[in-house]
Amino acid sequence: MVYVELLRLRKSLMWYTGVFAALYVIFLLSIHAPGATVHIGGDISHDHNGSIPLGALLAGLAWCPMIFATVLGVSLNRENEGVEMVWTKPVARERLALGYILVDLGAIVVAYFIALAFVMLVLATLGLTGLVVVDASAARNFGLGLGIAFMWYGLLQAATAWNRGRAGLVVGLSWAVFIVLAPLARIIPAGTWLHTAVVLINYVNPMAYMSAISSHSAGATNFSGIEVRSLNDLSFELRFALVWTIGVVASVIAIFSWKRMEV
Repeated sequence: MVYVELLRLRKSLMWYTGVFAALYVIFLLSIHAPGATVHIGGDISHDHNGSIPLGALLAGLAWCPMIFATVLGVSLNRENEGVEMVWTKPVARERLALGYILVDLGAIVVAYFIALAFVMLVLATLGLTGLVVVDASAARNFGLGLGIAFMWYGLLQAATAWNRGRAGLVVGLSWAVFIVLAPLARIIPAGTWLHTAVVLINYVNPMAYMSAISSHSAGATNFSGIEVRSLNDLSFELRFALVWTIGVVASVIAIFSWKRMEV
């Protein structure tokens, strides 16, 4: 049955890649349009003497696997309409659900690299790939961005794996709720019960873990200061541990709640 999910993922990745292909065609048409001019600049490259830190690219591109993860976050729910057939297979339910989650996670990783490939293709078209520098924050930001996507994925699985239908509604509501909750902790006066409640809820809000890219580097060869900042003011190490822990715990909840579904 995991093979069926692999086929779905292949189709989803084809559509995902197609979106980037369309964006690239639009990009080509725009830069070759009569009278078009290309302005090369930006705060990040300016701050680093014209170089482009890979960590900054990965931090900004983390939105792409996050979006893709919300599409995949209902894969167990999708099987619930025909769960009678699924469970006739000689495979333990926990193992089957874990297989779905692992292949979905692999697809999210692929989606991250597809987004990066698109940006590198754009830079290559402009002759700027030589400016990209692998900085100290690249691996950190990649791990955190992937963790945030997996956290959101796990939360959606936990919220939808145990019932039939309405998964799309849950995905849409998660975007609306998380987007609204993320800045509320800075808007509501501190010291109130509502502020405390919002702060606590934001610990399970993927949006609160990545709100901006900050740069504190002093030169083109020192990019260790480029990192993803969050609204909950936690250290990178704690954010990294939390997003992956929440993602894993939520996925475990999804596995066992899906297992206990009634046929």
